[in-house]
Amino acid sequence: MERPDAPGAGGPAETVVGFVNTREDTSGRIERFGSASDFADWARENGLLTEGIVSESEATAARELRSSLLTVMLAHSDHPGTAPEQVEDAEAQLAHAAELYPVKITLSVAGSSLESQGRGAAGVFGSVLAAANEVVQRGGWARIKACCSHPCEHGFVDRTKNGARRYCSSACASRAASRAMRGRQRKNPEQPTA
Repeated sequence: MERPDAPGAGGPAETVVGFVNTREDTSGRIERFGSASDFADWARENGLLTEGIVSESEATAARELRSSLLTVMLAHSDHPGTAPEQVEDAEAQLAHAAELYPVKITLSVAGSSLESQGRGAAGVFGSVLAAANEVVQRGGWARIKACCSHPCEHGFVDRTKNGARRYCSSACASRAASRAMRGRQRKNPEQPTA
């Protein structure tokens, strides 16, 4: 799938990507976490919220968690605008979220699984963090990326053999290449020949 958006559709990677891809952008996507009601609707639509109500402060927390995940995903894509300080801050925010929204480990003969302990928004956050942890355990964390084309920054799963994909689509890669070429032309305008 080129741009997985449905959290429950394809496993833990798509859960994380779907959570991050709830931001408004210039391509027509709308902000899904703009209010408590918006966030609750999105979480219910995606099977992450089955009971409880969501407050405005929890919608704010959803936007903060999403922002931290996006920063890490941009770092995975080697986005030139992602500073080490931003990554450190995002990692600290994710560590703090893990303390606030704990998950439960279930061991069985087949292995182990993580699931959220919380209800309501805390359950949604715990589910997203558990999904991210599962991706890490499967060795795929570095392949959860965000598009390097500004302002897109759409999350995606890099399924290429070498894991070097930096753009969510060929259209974004083409736009980025065109911008880079125009930038080089501005820096080094062609000199007239005599």
